[in-house]
Amino acid sequence: MNRISLAFLSAHRTLWLLLAPAVLALAIWVYYQTIAPLEKPDRNLLRALRGLAFLLVLFALCEPVLTLVLPEAGKPGLAVLVDGSASMALPGTDPTSASRAQEAGALARRIDEQLRGRFRLDWFRFATALEPSEDPPDGEPKGNTAIGDVLDALAARQGSHPVGGVLFVSDGVNTAGADPVGGARNAGVPIFPVRMGGALSPPDARVLQVRTNPVGFMGEPTPLEVEIASAGLEGQSVELRVEDQGRLLASQTVSFGTGEEIEQAVRLQVRPAGVGLRRWEVRLVGAKDAVPENDTRSVAVRVLERKIRVLLVEGRLDWDYTFLRRTLAADSTFSYRFLLADRDGRWLPERAGMPAPSGPGDLREYAAIILGEVPPASIGAALYPELARYVDQGGGLLILGGRAGLARLRGTPLEPYLPAQVRPGARSDRPSPVRLEAAGLAHPITSLGENPARSEAGWASLPPVWPSPDRIQVKPGGNILLGFVVRGGIDPALVAGYAGQGKIALLAAHDFWRWGFLPRGAAAAAPEVFPEFALRSVRWLAEPAVRERFIAEPVRGVFQNGEMPEFTARVWDDRYAPVPDARVRVRMVPADSGASAGGATAPGGAAAAREFELLPRGGDGTYGGQTEPLTPGAYHYVAEARSTDGRTLLGSVESNFWVDENGPEYVRLASDTGTLEQIARASGGELSDRAGLDPLLARLPDIVRRVGRVREIELWNHIALFLSFVGVLSVEWWLRRRRGLA
Repeated sequence: MNRISLAFLSAHRTLWLLLAPAVLALAIWVYYQTIAPLEKPDRNLLRALRGLAFLLVLFALCEPVLTLVLPEAGKPGLAVLVDGSASMALPGTDPTSASRAQEAGALARRIDEQLRGRFRLDWFRFATALEPSEDPPDGEPKGNTAIGDVLDALAARQGSHPVGGVLFVSDGVNTAGADPVGGARNAGVPIFPVRMGGALSPPDARVLQVRTNPVGFMGEPTPLEVEIASAGLEGQSVELRVEDQGRLLASQTVSFGTGEEIEQAVRLQVRPAGVGLRRWEVRLVGAKDAVPENDTRSVAVRVLERKIRVLLVEGRLDWDYTFLRRTLAADSTFSYRFLLADRDGRWLPERAGMPAPSGPGDLREYAAIILGEVPPASIGAALYPELARYVDQGGGLLILGGRAGLARLRGTPLEPYLPAQVRPGARSDRPSPVRLEAAGLAHPITSLGENPARSEAGWASLPPVWPSPDRIQVKPGGNILLGFVVRGGIDPALVAGYAGQGKIALLAAHDFWRWGFLPRGAAAAAPEVFPEFALRSVRWLAEPAVRERFIAEPVRGVFQNGEMPEFTARVWDDRYAPVPDARVRVRMVPADSGASAGGATAPGGAAAAREFELLPRGGDGTYGGQTEPLTPGAYHYVAEARSTDGRTLLGSVESNFWVDENGPEYVRLASDTGTLEQIARASGGELSDRAGLDPLLARLPDIVRRVGRVREIELWNHIALFLSFVGVLSVEWWLRRRRGLA
């Protein structure tokens, strides 16, 4: 072990070291030129003092850091990490045993009894963070598991609180954070995992995911798809219920097949029971399983009073129009009108025997419009001003670039409302794959589910499509959701943004019907990407955009247990220009706590509110942020936007969201022996379980090595270096004065 080491932190340390000979030569030259009655020993001494002063300055500029490894006094250190995440509430070694947390507590007491006389035991409880404890930790299991982050945090403590080894009591199920094996490899000490839980899943049925339209309509059926998994419940049947505040909306009997892990999808039609933001609970009733926490999952749906009308206007009868019309016509959520014009600008009838329309009609009756390559003869000169007015007053517009491109919009009244500038210049005439950009991960149009990785995989698996002619460059306030992967970078493919009080999106592509043919191997990652994309686009456009100059909402109406609630916001001024420097804060309280998110607290002492700030994202009036995981339940929030100085209130909104009991900790029910084995192997330790704990504890005194305490001293910022410099110059000055030098 190296006991002493010296390092230089300055980025210019090589330059300062190269200057050392020059400053020594300068010190010699100064006294060589001095005309004074100096003896040779005195002259050499003064040269040495002057050179030493110069070298001390260069030494400080190199920012030296001295590292000392001091022997650790007393007993060798041993860290004991006990898993306190939500999965530790699951059954232990077998389905009939106590919970993993109870078993871990008993093991911790055994460890304390057998090793406290031989080691200095440093106790920790962990979930997503490392929490020191004076005694063997105990408490209610909660939160996700971030093993990699926890091991990284332990390694960071090695300098001031070194340990020679780690006992790691956990089921090994990792649901968040960094790579656990990488954290074990960087720990620097052997890790000895002690596995909690059985190697096989207990009998269980669980709701994996619920998918539905984020917007529904009162009295009209809304499609709902539920993914269910089961293990060890062969031949049993349960009732799948959809409830809204205890009121039954739909139900269906589900039977379980044979196998260790069987997944199935159940489709239902749900009729909303009330308007507003509703929480629909999807529940398995009658499941004789070991983990009731994962039998329920919720979804938030905004229920509106009436069906919304959507208009699709196209001037080319091709596969894009055919696939898009087929997808939209199958959606019962909206009322669609399809207008198709021929090359001469004449409107084709929607059905045989139906008279051709004279034009799109009054645009105000539509909540969203999809505009394709419509011939100028059919739309007339007045359509673009009407579309600009429509968007300015709150409408949603999707413009398809098609084969003709978006240059047709240049110089029209609609151009200032576009989220991107259309620039001359031909794009590649070859098909290009698309990539989901950062802004598209959480955007309602391109986010295909709760998991961002699922969305990325879905878009990456799609066949390439052809870019439209011309190039587009995003404007401030616009968001690039999809990009064409081209040589040298990314070309925008799908851009969305806000304009006036409405929304507008540009799809600069044609032959996107190819997205309807998803490769079979990618179907599990993101099924039916094209219909999902088309319907999500319509829903986003159809929802009211800006009724106020400030909007703030959670990215989802329901978060999973252990998930960090994330909020986004947008702020506009009185001219609906983005405000990039506002102060946006969100305050939330449990909905049944008796406290007010606005600040007032009910008598009798209610739960404290949680408050956090949303930070700017990109300077376009968009803000975002997240807070620590919340306990399951309903929450009420109030969001406020104020001016930079905090004096002027720009806007305030309030609503509700929910945190489910279900979450990633209840998906994998068996212990993850593979991850624990890799942690032990990467760190030089060994894996054990309850039965092998005592032999391991008996061998630990011979395995765990004593480590030294690391101390780092910043010499460049240390008083000793300053005193040395002052001392050298003082001695030189004193000698010069004694020899009669000025």
